[in-house]
Amino acid sequence: MSFASRILFFAALLPPAFAAETPRTPTPAASTSAAGELESGFRNPPAAARPRVWWHWMNGNVTKEGITEDLRWMKSVGIGGLQNFDASLGTPQVVEKRLAFMTPEWQDAFRHAASLSRELDLELAIATSAGWSQTGGPWVAPEQAMKKVVWSTAILEGGQRRQSPLPLPPNVAGPYQDIPYPSRTSAPAPPFYVDTHVIAFPAPPDDGSENALTPRVHTRSGVLDRSLLADGSLANTVTVSVADATSGITFDYPQPTRIAAITVAVPVRHGFGAPPQFSATLEASDDGTTYRRVADVPPSRADQRTIAFPAVTARSFRVSFRAGDPFSRPIGDGVVPMQFPPVPASIDIAELALHQRMRVNQFVEKAGFAAANDYYAIATPQAPSGSIVKSKDIIDLTRKLGRDGVLDWTPPRGRWIVLRFGYGLTGHMNGPATEEATGLEVDKLNRQHVRGYIDRYLDMYTKAVGIDLVGTQGLRALLSDSYEAGAQNWTEHMPEEFERRRGYDARRWLPSLAGWVIDSSVASDRFLWDYRRTITDLLADAHYGEIASVARERGLLLYGEALEDQRPALGDDMAMRRHADIPMAAMWMYPGRPGPNPTYVADHRGAASVAHVYGQNVAAAESLTSFGYPWAFAPRDLQPVADLQFALGINRIVVHTSVHQPLSDKRPGMSLRPLLGQYFGRTETWAKHAQPWIDYLARSSFLLQQGTYAADVAYFYGQEAPITGLYGLPASEPQPADQPTGYAFDFVNDDVVLNQFSVDRGDLTTPGGMRYRILYLGGTSERMTLAVVRRLEQLVRAGATVVGTPPRESPSLADDPSQFASAVAILWGDDVGAGTVRVLGKGRIMRAATPALALEQLGVSKDFELRGKAATGDVMFLHRRLADGHAYFLSNRTDRILSGDAVFRVDNRLPELWDAESGKISPLSYRLENGRTIVPLELQAHRSAFVVFRTPAKARSWTAPSMKDATLQPLDGEWNVEFPAAHTRLTLPSLANWAVNDDPKVRYYSGSAFYRKTFNLAARSQAGGERVILDLGDVRELAVVTVNGQTLQTLWRPPFRVDITDALIAGKNEMTVEVVNLWVNRLIGDAQPGASPRTFTTGPTYLPGAPLRPSGLLGPVRLLSTGAVEGGG
Repeated sequence: MSFASRILFFAALLPPAFAAETPRTPTPAASTSAAGELESGFRNPPAAARPRVWWHWMNGNVTKEGITEDLRWMKSVGIGGLQNFDASLGTPQVVEKRLAFMTPEWQDAFRHAASLSRELDLELAIATSAGWSQTGGPWVAPEQAMKKVVWSTAILEGGQRRQSPLPLPPNVAGPYQDIPYPSRTSAPAPPFYVDTHVIAFPAPPDDGSENALTPRVHTRSGVLDRSLLADGSLANTVTVSVADATSGITFDYPQPTRIAAITVAVPVRHGFGAPPQFSATLEASDDGTTYRRVADVPPSRADQRTIAFPAVTARSFRVSFRAGDPFSRPIGDGVVPMQFPPVPASIDIAELALHQRMRVNQFVEKAGFAAANDYYAIATPQAPSGSIVKSKDIIDLTRKLGRDGVLDWTPPRGRWIVLRFGYGLTGHMNGPATEEATGLEVDKLNRQHVRGYIDRYLDMYTKAVGIDLVGTQGLRALLSDSYEAGAQNWTEHMPEEFERRRGYDARRWLPSLAGWVIDSSVASDRFLWDYRRTITDLLADAHYGEIASVARERGLLLYGEALEDQRPALGDDMAMRRHADIPMAAMWMYPGRPGPNPTYVADHRGAASVAHVYGQNVAAAESLTSFGYPWAFAPRDLQPVADLQFALGINRIVVHTSVHQPLSDKRPGMSLRPLLGQYFGRTETWAKHAQPWIDYLARSSFLLQQGTYAADVAYFYGQEAPITGLYGLPASEPQPADQPTGYAFDFVNDDVVLNQFSVDRGDLTTPGGMRYRILYLGGTSERMTLAVVRRLEQLVRAGATVVGTPPRESPSLADDPSQFASAVAILWGDDVGAGTVRVLGKGRIMRAATPALALEQLGVSKDFELRGKAATGDVMFLHRRLADGHAYFLSNRTDRILSGDAVFRVDNRLPELWDAESGKISPLSYRLENGRTIVPLELQAHRSAFVVFRTPAKARSWTAPSMKDATLQPLDGEWNVEFPAAHTRLTLPSLANWAVNDDPKVRYYSGSAFYRKTFNLAARSQAGGERVILDLGDVRELAVVTVNGQTLQTLWRPPFRVDITDALIAGKNEMTVEVVNLWVNRLIGDAQPGASPRTFTTGPTYLPGAPLRPSGLLGPVRLLSTGAVEGGG
């Protein structure tokens, strides 16, 4: 191999599910023009392949001078665009005049940014709101804001006319009923309430018994006020010490009592930095001494938790609370810790009640007030008849309610429950933004409100910059960041939208939103599935779809993230991103850990799947986000994470973040927060040397944007949870456990199955250009709607292969169970044996346990595999099918060299190594066997590269010349070193880590140091292609090599080697190595007692005793000769 090939390559081992398919038809030979364009684009990537950065303006700390310097630096290092956020995270004012959002001065500064972006040909984008989440601002009126269902309950005795006011439901802005939402501004959301329905029904027997219960409620310290604990108001609380709550709150009944549900409400703030949440356990006792466990009340995103269970009869019940662990995030050694709330000394309990009448299990989550991780895991137990309300007995009294809230109705004899339903505000506000830019979040389920919001928002920017700077130049794009706006479960047209989408009237089922069991537990859960699905559909269509429509009308691209982390709200993450021009994911750094949280892997796969299926092709990602490691990353640290993103299908990196630096004399300067975000900006120590790393990212992105993704499997993940909800929990596998090993896959949702798939020659195809050999039913496919089952039958009859077991039932109340059973029987038949194949029409149903087993059964060889000793998962790969060949991306995920025979499912094509670091293209050894190409490869630790197949092979095998290194001479001994920023020079007798130097000016030095050395070299023949290589050994962190006045290369990751042959002269040679370390050591130096700070940050970063980072040219430095020792053949 060439030198570049040898230091990069290896034999690749496939991790779960990263492979792809070869086209069924012969690949045409590459045309000269196409090949030339591919090579040219790889060597000099266009703007479309270049990374973007997030560009935060923090709390009005903005200057036009800083804008100019920021953007010109971005252009100089190869950045392709910037995405602007106007935000604040408690950021102090550091400029003389703060520019508040949309003031004339702010508009002038943004106009300057847009104009300069046009001049520099940078793609400028803005977030969809101030802050970064989500779509809100001060101009959003209450009636346009996010809404929730609220209700009040009245009990009426029948037999006589009723003409009196019904209790007014809560009008408090908050997540549930009358729990208030903490305002992000000095002016909280106003009281707001609108009536929608009045629903009445006969009280079930268990409800009457429940109201007669009079337990004594106490802790070890005394009796509690039961009237406050069970008053239905969540604004009133009872304070209990943690010690008492942990030992238990006891309910003593005068006689044995049957209990079927418990409600616990302990409202706390949720999200990043939230205080510990309490869980609870309910126990029962017949004698007040010996207790048995009844049910757990687990943590939840809901402020009120209601748990139903098979009824238990006992005389005493005890509820014991347990505090969760305080919020924490790993941080670097010696970093000033961020203070998060500790476990409190007491608990404010808003509701604690035991119920005889069974409720819908976790109805608060099921009704969409908050999201549960897995709804199928929280089914409601079978309710006794005495707890059930019959739908046929439910009466709609809406027209009998006057505008004054008076109900005029004569109920039939008996005891009646009257629920007065309406809607209020969730109180969510956009953020984190400045006070001037903060307001209510717009209603995400109402297309009209969303359009009104985004039109006004964009009108403000258009006014600021002028119409000529919006669209194809200047302001070119809009970014919808990850969803952080909380839950919403109502909008004005919710009943009509529900009936249109689900096919039935929801009114008789509305009591289920308040926890009442209608007809049966199963029926209530199915209605609530339909209700959540309607919310999910509306979020995708009315919010994300409408934003996309407005953006396109104005000539703007739309970047779109989805849920990012687990399941913060209801929503399907593929549906949320399908409207975007560029779907996005998010990836956080994971220093000291083997890999990222699984949620980010799932999020990346989801974004890439959307780009593949719907044809956007480009999938971007918020990249390299960090917490707790201020200014602690060099390109060598960032590259393995970016490579992981590439292997997961991302082909546009968006660095989070490059914060605007308003002041050039303050370094390192502003950050998102001292402990939050990446610190990639012009004030970084290595900022002016960033281009080689940026070029690496751009070349990789360019190749990964070519052609189409190649995959064998369409992985249907079901209709219950989003991808990040299914595969994003910390305890889950990074990818599905049944993911196909050796074959690539895309996730698909029911929209893809119902509306995108067609069948061509046995393959499932999409309008976006994808082809899949099989459709695998994974995830939550044990339940499936009738429409999906019938569509599967159509696809199979047309020739598709579907792999999976039959679903047990439909989750939807709209589906008839008998019709569902018939449809399943038609498709799967009666044979239930594993591994069986049922032919139906032109296609087949297979019961293989995994997609890999199915493909093996079909005789489809793996797209990529390794023959060697590396462990499974050591290497990730991705395959792009080019118009004239194939490109494979291979990434060594380990800290060791991997080598062996890589086997590619490509025939009759010559393999080439495309090195994204240097832009060089080199031939690789190969042999052709049984329709596949075998390439012996070696890959250095944490290195990645591309194997590209373009040119038809003229021989069955070829061996590249072997290369061999030999040491010419060590460059040890004295080095002269200059530290310009410290005005210090010294002579080192030998290379050493400058962070252990006795001189504090050197020990705490951050920035560039210049190592100089003179060496003699005899004249050498270059016959046979022998080259001289400078090997610097270890460098912390970057090195720029200059020999005899000729600057050769910036080295940013191991091995730190550069070919210096053409710069050498016979005899005396002068060499300078500029070495750049990180800001960390200087920040630690400034933290020393009595130190005069030389740096500026907006908050503390490192403790005085923090460990210093090794810095400098560490060596050993050698001159090597390398050349071919065997000819190729």
